Amino acid sequence: MCSFHKLIHLRGAGRRVLAVGVFGVMLLGCAHHAPATLHQRMTVISGKGTSQDNPKDAARKVLIEAAAITLDHGYRYFEIVGAPSMSLDSSALPTIRPGADVTIKVFGAGEVDPRPPLVWDAQAIGAGELP
Repeated sequence: MCSFHKLIHLRGAGRRVLAVGVFGVMLLGCAHHAPATLHQRMTVISGKGTSQDNPKDAARKVLIEAAAITLDHGYRYFEIVGAPSMSLDSSALPTIRPGADVTIKVFGAGEVDPRPPLVWDAQAIGAGELP
């Protein structure tokens, strides 16, 4: 009788281990990159992805990510409204310090003059039109 109870106890423990394993795999299946959220049409792009880049490559990565966020949320244009040590030089790309977080604000078509130096057309960038 005693060995029968041990066998039942082992079966129950095996089922618990299996259940925990299956549950863990299910949770891993839910893990993914969360889309950026907009608060008052603004979001922050993390500088983590640019920390090892030169300023030109950092600017390109930020513009591409900003364009993707803008289009994903149904907008057309974005403006860089906050970036430490950002400047504009003679090239069309802004100089963005690698590793710096960048704040953007998004706009729909007709909501902003697309010509100011820090307003970018997300559709054009999505089509590969980067300087």
